Amino acid sequence: MSEHYTKTSFAFVADGDDALFLSAVLDVVTALRDDAAESPAIVDLFADHGARFASVFPVRAVSGQLDDCLSGLVSLFDDEAHPSLGLDHVRFGQWQEPSILVSISGDQVECDTLAEIIRRCCPQTLREGPVGFEVCFDCSRPHEDAFGGASYVIFSDRVVSCGTYRLIDLILACPRRFESWPPKPGLFRRWLRQVSASIRTAILAAR
Repeated sequence: MSEHYTKTSFAFVADGDDALFLSAVLDVVTALRDDAAESPAIVDLFADHGARFASVFPVRAVSGQLDDCLSGLVSLFDDEAHPSLGLDHVRFGQWQEPSILVSISGDQVECDTLAEIIRRCCPQTLREGPVGFEVCFDCSRPHEDAFGGASYVIFSDRVVSCGTYRLIDLILACPRRFESWPPKPGLFRRWLRQVSASIRTAILAAR
């Protein structure tokens, strides 16, 4: 038996109102994960952010069922009956007012859903610029194709993600473009952070 992990740890500076709304939404996701249907987190969310939540996560119509006010949120998850983001650590710390530092990490993170929730909850933050984070795919045993990574860039209108395997595809498709890259694997990460904007654009476009 082997264990597979989707790990991430990142932080970003958020607009104060966005951070408060994101915090309330993440608290509700935790309550739903713990089956705490009567959690104060749900009451607080609608008391403090009811109109905004209804606009950002509109109710999804379900034939033959009463509308669920949380259906627009839980529909983002693969398992709607047991929604979970797999986060181990979420912290909202002090920053230069009115901004707040948001720190997020976990070993079993639902990255696509997390990125979409951040996109919907943080419009003012994303007007100032995109938020990005990296992901590590890990495994407790050396299975083939069990390791890798991905990058997520959250814009105000979309989420762009790119796996490291896409970089392999790009290199194979355009090997001459990468002739100047350093041959030592240990320098790869440092070099990747310094590549030109055109190469980074090409990596995203190869998604």
